[in-house]
Amino acid sequence: MTTLKYFFPSWFIAVDMKIRLESFPVQFCLQTPRRVSHTSPLFLAIAHSDIEGVRELLLSHRASVNDVDPHGRGVLHYAGDGLIYYSYKRVTKMLELLVGAGAHTEWEEDEFQRYVVCPNYTTPLMV
Repeated sequence: MTTLKYFFPSWFIAVDMKIRLESFPVQFCLQTPRRVSHTSPLFLAIAHSDIEGVRELLLSHRASVNDVDPHGRGVLHYAGDGLIYYSYKRVTKMLELLVGAGAHTEWEEDEFQRYVVCPNYTTPLMV
């Protein structure tokens, strides 16, 4: 059996990529954590399970789901802490709001806490 190898010319890859990108546009979105005080209005609203307050802060762009406190704890960490004081149903509603608004379920940066662990050693996404 004879094998035939064919190599495309170098310009072919550029043309192929151009056609693919024009047919199926790729959108890039870079989200970076923004360090804020642990007493920020967003973290306080989450800690008090104020779902409407959190929604208002996010919609008015006065806060972001990318906010982290000085220790690297994000909005999902604060929401998960609510399991100590509030029902699973209420905490789940808060988590759904935050994840729906684009909160990262895990950060890719090593300096931030990668996994959210609640006081009962579950993760909020297990709730």
